[in-house]
Amino acid sequence: MKIITTLLLISLSIGANAQAWINQISGSTNPMLAGCFFLNDNLGYVSGMGGEILKTSNGGSTWNTLASGTTQDLYSLYFSSADTGYAVGNNSTVLKTINGGTSWTTLNSGTTGIAFRNVSKFNGNQLYIVGAGGNIRKSTNAGSTWTALNTGLTSQLYCVHFTDLNTGYACGDGGKIIKTTNGGTTWTQLTTGTTIQLLYIQFIDANVGYATGGNLGTGAGIVLKTTNGGTSWTQETFPSTYFGYLKFMNANYGYIIGGDVSADTTKIYKTTNGGASWTIESASSTRMYRGSFPGTTGYAVGTGGKIIKISGLVGMSDISSNEFNMNAFPNPFNNNIRINFSLKKNEKITIQLSNVLGELVKIVPEKEYLIGENLIELDNLNELVAGQYFLTFKTEKSVETTRIVKI
Repeated sequence: MKIITTLLLISLSIGANAQAWINQISGSTNPMLAGCFFLNDNLGYVSGMGGEILKTSNGGSTWNTLASGTTQDLYSLYFSSADTGYAVGNNSTVLKTINGGTSWTTLNSGTTGIAFRNVSKFNGNQLYIVGAGGNIRKSTNAGSTWTALNTGLTSQLYCVHFTDLNTGYACGDGGKIIKTTNGGTTWTQLTTGTTIQLLYIQFIDANVGYATGGNLGTGAGIVLKTTNGGTSWTQETFPSTYFGYLKFMNANYGYIIGGDVSADTTKIYKTTNGGASWTIESASSTRMYRGSFPGTTGYAVGTGGKIIKISGLVGMSDISSNEFNMNAFPNPFNNNIRINFSLKKNEKITIQLSNVLGELVKIVPEKEYLIGENLIELDNLNELVAGQYFLTFKTEKSVETTRIVKI
């Protein structure tokens, strides 16, 4: 297998017209808020050291401290609905709530002494957690039981991301990225061209993905990109900076969140061209570690209990070209949805359905559709949790996305 690693050129400039990141009054002085998850622009959760979990239901105007029942450091959160959520952290801690955080139950992960760094869910009851010692554990019953997966690694893993029920990626120390194509039964280590610690990974479709990280000591920040499902990666480094989180809303529009090691300040960058160039959006005080972009609002969390927010972002539906005159109905939908669209010529189209995290939940493989009116139906969607989703049409030259809602 031929591996090609090239250096992307980067253009860094201060965005004069960028929306402002505003400090939120969290009431927390936590030394490190490390987990951040928003279900929509208003409802979100943040976790940190000592078992602290905060909740807002009004877009960060006020925050409530929840009783997590643990003093362990909590590094990651995931909510599949307004009621059901998970938190993971030190000493193999896995928590679950079914009442919006009012109370939490400790789940038995089947191991002890592991620092779990990330919890992720693809669909239905399928969950993954990753952590120290190359640990990845999988649950197919909403966390009731867990199976240890053989990754072949003994180093720390920080993030796991699945693009469909079978294909997933995890990243960690030493620049390592591993991939599975059989739901985690076996994993293959990919060649990334770096040994820098990788803290977060996201794929926006089956082929295009990004990973980011950095060295907290030297501040050698990095962003990797693949366009072939991880076979090869391009990279860009950022001096004196590290990144703990990234989010791409579509093929072009994305954010990376982190901090400046030497100055101990926030560093947030935005791209509107798929990472070919980046604009710095925030360089305020304190380091940021994680973020969440649920719609047209973004959040970032970091040291000293700091939470910042940006509003009025370009949403996925706002970027659409409407080239196909796409109309999805009913919207909101329940078990199935129909999509009517028109074409000016015969087109090969791939249709994707993704959640607010950018995770693919359904793919209609590429097919040639004929000129004129077309009608397709996506059915058997009853396993999807209620909430926002994004329906994307992709051709060789264009992408169109529309927002739909599952009830």
